[in-house]
Amino acid sequence: MTKKAPPLFFWQNMPTHHQAASLDELARLWPAEVTGVWGSRISDARRRLGWAEPTTTHLRHRYLADEAKQWKQEVRTLADAHRDAIHVFSGIGAYAPATYGFDCLSERNAPRMGLIVEPPIMLGWRRHVRHWKTKFYYRGHLKELGCVFTMGSAAMSYYSRLGFASAQLFPFFYQEEVPPASFREPGQVLQLAYAGQINFRKGLDTLIDALPLLPCAEWKLTIYGDGPGRLRLESKVRQQGLAAQVVFRGNTPAATLIGELPRYDLCIVPSRFDGWGWSSMRRSNPACRCWPPTRRAPATLSAARAPVRSSPRATVAGSPN
Repeated sequence: MTKKAPPLFFWQNMPTHHQAASLDELARLWPAEVTGVWGSRISDARRRLGWAEPTTTHLRHRYLADEAKQWKQEVRTLADAHRDAIHVFSGIGAYAPATYGFDCLSERNAPRMGLIVEPPIMLGWRRHVRHWKTKFYYRGHLKELGCVFTMGSAAMSYYSRLGFASAQLFPFFYQEEVPPASFREPGQVLQLAYAGQINFRKGLDTLIDALPLLPCAEWKLTIYGDGPGRLRLESKVRQQGLAAQVVFRGNTPAATLIGELPRYDLCIVPSRFDGWGWSSMRRSNPACRCWPPTRRAPATLSAARAPVRSSPRATVAGSPN
């Protein structure tokens, strides 16, 4: 007799358009219900960047209450009703509702739990605190977690050292190893794009520093986004004599950006921390090729596969210096 597939629950702090699209496709294929359990609605900061509540056709959405007393009761009820389902958490220890959900299911000896994680990378003394915090939360649960979906090879290595067995570790489901590729015809202007916030975390300054090192003279970088570092970087571009080749477009509506990105050869993601290897418009990149970035970013070659057809020819992740 064929066993019935268990329901799937993905626990995260809030819905994101790129993951919701992938989870919606998974929900279409999975023979049982797939639910996103969201700790909150999309934040105002994300909405200012053009994020919106994701529209899905198969994925179910479960938004927890704002008040801690209420959402804790919701989580306990959910844990009691769905102990035997598959529960996948976007890390534990970072977001209170997801962490509480994990603790409740752990107390109930839930048999099917997993993680989606990126390496805990931060600058200065905070990196040590982040490491010990991660170690504190995970070391006591190594045997409870059936699978750990890691974002990039750096995360794979980090969680292996933390004590997870190789049989528990898998690349996050939209990543796979791919060789580097070039799509540019000789003599063409190399069209580069960056889409995201302009701040220290996102590492756009490292990309601008690397531009004079490009072996080709014919290139152009278009920057979509805004942030506290914009004025400084605009001044830097002028000082380097690159104003004719570097264009700042400011904040751009998501729908417009999705239409713009396909005309670029490379969409570059020079983030200092983020393990995703995707730009802020990740849902528009179904085939992203990445080359190994700097020591602070995950060293991975990944292909992002989301069910949206609009994409640049390639996406380069990691600081290029």
